[in-house]
Amino acid sequence: MQVKFRLLFWVYGPGKSAPFTLILYLICMELIKKIHQARLKYKPDRVKYLLIAEAPPNSVERFFYYEDVREKDFLFLGVIEVLYPELKDRYMSEGRNAQLKTEILKQLKTDGFYLIDLSDEPVQKNIPFIEMTYFLPGLLAKLDQLVDEETKIVIIKANVFEVVFPLVNAKYKGQVANVKVPFPSSGQQKNFRKIFSDVVNNTPRLG
Repeated sequence: MQVKFRLLFWVYGPGKSAPFTLILYLICMELIKKIHQARLKYKPDRVKYLLIAEAPPNSVERFFYYEDVREKDFLFLGVIEVLYPELKDRYMSEGRNAQLKTEILKQLKTDGFYLIDLSDEPVQKNIPFIEMTYFLPGLLAKLDQLVDEETKIVIIKANVFEVVFPLVNAKYKGQVANVKVPFPSSGQQKNFRKIFSDVVNNTPRLG
């Protein structure tokens, strides 16, 4: 709880009153709960590919595991473009149909793909390096519950890789893709597609 409060305080800045900060904290806790429940719905019985991203989007209605997302949703679109290109085309042609996204999320679950975040709470901008390190103990605790000896771990976004890879690779040697997979937005969609496809299909350079 202290780590989450620290990040919330950083996002909204110093100088806020204690009651105001407390209200924000309680709102944040409720958002974390909703996000966690949505994520758990699509947790595979056995995780074959564990994707680690930075944080849920600051506009939480665009969260990866929410079924009805009408804009952006870049990571979801990038992942399914590699794994299920025909389904992705259909999803877009049908105007991001919520029922179809539900089916795709179920397929990801069946195929053993699961996404977690370094930070459980949404953030408005990139998390500074020092703030990221606060989340590493919690991340390792999550991995203990999700990773077996055959799970492949893929870290999304270069800044997350820099913080997460050394520690996670030390514990799960040979299971972490030793490659910086860019986040599929801001012109990085093509690079994401190529690198993520290589990771999934060829499992290159495992740490």
